[in-house]
Amino acid sequence: MRPRGRGDDVNRIQPKASTKSMFLAESDKDISTALTPSAKTIILKSILLDWCNAYPEDQIIGEMETR
Repeated sequence: MRPRGRGDDVNRIQPKASTKSMFLAESDKDISTALTPSAKTIILKSILLDWCNAYPEDQIIGEMETR
């Protein structure tokens, strides 16, 4: 089994974006540099962290499309 690469999920699958957003592709190109997160990413992270702190027993379930 190959080692997990940057951006791989727990099953070693690289998520594929179905939109024109290139954030995932750009962030995986050069692992030595970090991209500045978008405003949407910052807000989403804030919401998720607040949620996790308020309800630590909840599990976050996401939807991913694989091919």
